[in-house]
Amino acid sequence: MTSESLIRPPSWKCYLDLCKPNVVAEMIFTAIVGMLLAVPGMPPLTTVLYGSMGIAREDREGRRRAELRNFQLFDAPHVAFIGMEKQFGVTVALDVGMYIQSLLLTMSAYGLGACAQGSMRYYPADVREILGIPDSTAIVLGISFGYEDPDIAANKTRVGRVPLQDSVRFSD
Repeated sequence: MTSESLIRPPSWKCYLDLCKPNVVAEMIFTAIVGMLLAVPGMPPLTTVLYGSMGIAREDREGRRRAELRNFQLFDAPHVAFIGMEKQFGVTVALDVGMYIQSLLLTMSAYGLGACAQGSMRYYPADVREILGIPDSTAIVLGISFGYEDPDIAANKTRVGRVPLQDSVRFSD
C-alpha cells in the first residue's frame, strides 16, 4: 500500500431527492427482500452484499475485485483511522468500540455514508508511517466516509437485525 493509494479524489455524490425513485434501486431492494423471505433466518451477510452487487458466490474473481475496493477506501473522499494504545486491554477496546458506534451513528444522523473497515488494520505500519502515528498505537480500523453514491449497488444493501429474543437472554 502506498501513500498514492490512500489519497484518491472524491467520487461520492450527494443524495438524490426521494421524489425521483431509481428503478434499479427498487429492483435491487425487491430482490433483497425476496432473498430474505425465501428461506427462514438471515442469509449470510456476504451473500446479501455480493448478491446486491450482482456477484455470484461462484464468481471468485468478482468477489476478489469487490474485496480489493476496501483498500481503495471505496473511493470515499475521507477516511478516519481509529487506534488505541497497545498496552491497553479489553476494557479500553470496549470503550473504543462504543466510541466507533457513536461516531458511525452521528455520521448517519448528519447524512453521511460510512463504512467501518477492519481490513485497514492489516497494514498498520503503512498507516502509521503515512499519518505519523507512533508504533505504540494499534490501528483498530478505518472508517471511510462521505456522501453515498446512490447508483452504487453496494450502497443499497441494508442488513436487518435478528429478533431480540434470538440474541439476548433475559433471566428473572
